[in-house]
Amino acid sequence: MRTRNLRFFTQAVLLGLLLCALSCANAGSTLIELAPDLPPSQAPLLSNAPGSGPSGGPVEYSFWIKDRRANAPAGLAAYSQKSAKKLASTAHFVLYGDQSAQQILNSSTAKLYLDFLEPQLSNLKQIYGDGVFPDLQKTGRIVILALDIQDDYAGGSSGFISGYFAPRDLFNDAYTSALFSDTSLINSVSLETLAEHAGRSNMLPMVYADVKPFLNGDAFSGDLLKSQNLFREMLLHECSHLFTYYFRHVYRNLPRLPTFLAEGLAENAPMLTAGLFASQRLRLADFSDPIVQYAFKTPVTLSQWIQGESEKPGYVRANLFMNYLRHRSLANAGQVTRQIVSNNGDMVSLNTLIGSSGIAGGMSTLYHDFVVSLYIASGGFNLQTYIEAGTTRDVNAGSPQTLKQSLSFASAGINKFGESGVAFLPALNQAPLPAAFAATTCLPPLSFQIYHYYTLAGETFKPTEIGADGGLKFVVAYHANSSLKNIELHKYSATDNISLTANVISGGVLRSFYHIIVINDQLTGSCKSPGNLPRNLNEGNIAAWVGGGKSGWQGGPGAANGNLVDYFMRTAGLATNIAHAGRSKTYFYTTDYLNHKVARYEMASGSFAGVLGDPLPPSENSNCARDSEPPDTFKLENRTYQNYCRRSFNAPRAVATTTNGDIIVADTDNHRLVLYSADGAFVAWLGDQASDRWQCETGRSHPYCSVGQNASPVSAHNLAAAPLKVNMFYYPAGLSIDESETTKYIYVSNYGNSRIVRRNLETGEFAGFIGNGYDAWNTSITLTTGATGSTRNFLHSPTGITHDETYIYIADTNNHRISRYLKNGVQADHTGSVHSVFIGGNTVGWHDGPTNQTNAESGFKFPSAVYLGEIEGLDNQVHRYLFVADTANHRISRILLRTHEKANPTNISWAAASRGWLGAGFLNWQSTANAYDYSGLTTSQLFPPEFIYSPQAVLFMPASASGLTRDYLLVTATYSARVSRWNFNCLWQQDEQTTFNKNCAGEP
Repeated sequence: MRTRNLRFFTQAVLLGLLLCALSCANAGSTLIELAPDLPPSQAPLLSNAPGSGPSGGPVEYSFWIKDRRANAPAGLAAYSQKSAKKLASTAHFVLYGDQSAQQILNSSTAKLYLDFLEPQLSNLKQIYGDGVFPDLQKTGRIVILALDIQDDYAGGSSGFISGYFAPRDLFNDAYTSALFSDTSLINSVSLETLAEHAGRSNMLPMVYADVKPFLNGDAFSGDLLKSQNLFREMLLHECSHLFTYYFRHVYRNLPRLPTFLAEGLAENAPMLTAGLFASQRLRLADFSDPIVQYAFKTPVTLSQWIQGESEKPGYVRANLFMNYLRHRSLANAGQVTRQIVSNNGDMVSLNTLIGSSGIAGGMSTLYHDFVVSLYIASGGFNLQTYIEAGTTRDVNAGSPQTLKQSLSFASAGINKFGESGVAFLPALNQAPLPAAFAATTCLPPLSFQIYHYYTLAGETFKPTEIGADGGLKFVVAYHANSSLKNIELHKYSATDNISLTANVISGGVLRSFYHIIVINDQLTGSCKSPGNLPRNLNEGNIAAWVGGGKSGWQGGPGAANGNLVDYFMRTAGLATNIAHAGRSKTYFYTTDYLNHKVARYEMASGSFAGVLGDPLPPSENSNCARDSEPPDTFKLENRTYQNYCRRSFNAPRAVATTTNGDIIVADTDNHRLVLYSADGAFVAWLGDQASDRWQCETGRSHPYCSVGQNASPVSAHNLAAAPLKVNMFYYPAGLSIDESETTKYIYVSNYGNSRIVRRNLETGEFAGFIGNGYDAWNTSITLTTGATGSTRNFLHSPTGITHDETYIYIADTNNHRISRYLKNGVQADHTGSVHSVFIGGNTVGWHDGPTNQTNAESGFKFPSAVYLGEIEGLDNQVHRYLFVADTANHRISRILLRTHEKANPTNISWAAASRGWLGAGFLNWQSTANAYDYSGLTTSQLFPPEFIYSPQAVLFMPASASGLTRDYLLVTATYSARVSRWNFNCLWQQDEQTTFNKNCAGEP
């Protein structure tokens, strides 16, 4: 699955040396005084140039364009000429279009766009050009070239470039072309100049506008109205770059603006010039992108925004900062922008300008307040109290803005999360608060970091006494009610005592949860350490992952997919060896159904510990002739391949372990189970149509391979699926091993024919099935269709399965529910009632009604795994949960099944209470919000660990069994190509703080 990543305006990719999209307008450079023997940089006047004369120039014209695809040729070979037809002209604009544009734009529609631009010209000229029009060719017109930009985007899921401005077009073509070949010229200019100017120049004041997949609506699922509105705003954005660049670098010979300023100015152009907010809505949605959220957790100095990081986070930062400056400038926003365009562009000049605009303290104060405002607005918080240096300030007092107003974006037309209008209402419909659990090494000048923190006992500390550097500001958010939305902000210096309490507030809620904002608001100086803050938290211990060829648990984004042994493509099943009493280490195992393997990792360290699977490609192992060659152990190198041999897999989806350490794999597309010993040696397989027994390798010593049980040697050609035979496996997708009674069983969910097959674990013999309208472990029939249904005793494409001493729980995937059966196979509850057998849909608790797919807390959307876990509470109760991989809702749901007294396990209180869900960037169980749709987001393998993308397995690993010091949840984040680990002891709900021991300290 691939989802779309909106690359709006300034999100275009940097291709080659020239910056594309908006970024090409960022870095201006002064005109070059060249030696007489070098090409002049000043563009000459053209005869019959586009834009000239009463009609607006020639009917057709050949423009230089650049191939911006990743595989484009280097140097001047990337440039070619494209013929375009004049579609419309007005007093100050002319629009040309290539053949692709002509299929979308006719003369009338083109004229409408130019008619829209004309009234905005005055604002563009005054605000972004300080009154100067970029009349490079003395035509009085700006040229817009609409074309299908040569890029790697086709629309839909792939993103897009909306348009760009190329600085090279303002200079002489002989000069810009020679920057690829003339050594004397290349040595005479800066690297920035070389990057911006090199190429073929049209020697025109012009901007480029993309028609495919932008204007034609492909980038917005065919929404033409949306694309047309954004096309207008893109024209303003790009024209603002043109005006600014021309004024500073052609007209005034000024130094370059810092990138964050140049981009921030252009990001605000639609709002400043025309009062339009469509593009701003998209940028606020971008703020919730997991990649952006993770970037905001990392302190980056303001001057380095966009530079040295992925493009989207930098543009979002620049956008929000300039919006905040506009908000604080009130009616003078246009004048402040104009002054930024015309000043020297360095931090000293900017600081002076901000101070003179009425913001006492200049840039330091503005930046500090911007960070606090971002926290309030993105979190949707309501500021009730602000205490600074021990003095309470009236949040409703102040002029021309109250304190509460100044700590917002309201005057820029942006509301906080949860409010109507243009607001922090991102694509995932969540409050996008970029808070971390781990302190960074240091904060450079003009940077910040927000931390989650909670305390159970209360504490007081002085930042400088725990290693923090002086000069840092600490703003602590005290949450004043159970909703966590009303806040008190306390501002401290690094030498102040910070007191955190764990007292009871309104409603009996224990106040122990805080956000701590650390700000380095100094303009210059060294990087400052926040010290050992927070002191007992480590983000890698809250949510971490393994995969991507990296060693150990990882805390950031970036799990690259691949087919080498220590990479994943699509993780699915999970198992652990904690039930094996003789284990030397605690391992977990996961299947990868596209790499056809089972991978093993050490739980404590996250170290890769080998794979099971066939290292021989099918072309080298025809008819399994070399099946005995691979070593019978976990392999640490190379890759694995699909096949049907004894030591091969074909899209394995599930894995389970026995108490003696054996590993059983659901070899899904081979329609069988495969048994390995704990050390990785192949033992047997199960699923032969001619025999109900484990098919053991000749001479294999194993309890399941005793005399009389080796029905036949391995015969791979017998693996053809038998969908009607009730004893056979047909796309097995889930396993649960039950060794609690004298007869040991393995339960297998058959995804392909919607039934559960029970086999004797030790012999392999068939022991009944349920589903297809049958229950009570039916053994009386031998053939039946894979009938599906939504009523009792029917399943629809079941996957995950687990059990306890009373029930079998099944992820009834295409019915969007969890079904439960008694251990005897009857679909009823322990009282005999047949009306409390499903969980899902919009009905809370166990029921027998419909279970439509939903993102509500009570329901599911294609759940694919279930797992049981028990936690001892401080209330002397043992709490048993059912964890559900709610796949298409991209979350892990938690259901409280029952509690019992620790001292009296038979004193059971039954329940069916939802206890929230985990994922989507949250680091605690969510009980009030619906799940979020990840469509529209791409590069899912780069998501931070607290985002779960398409989970297909979940496993609870209690400290009491694993030998570790924490309880953990493991999750296969399938489309993120990794396995995630969550410290269960750090996950909480507000009403659970006195129930569980919330120890977030790292492993010893």
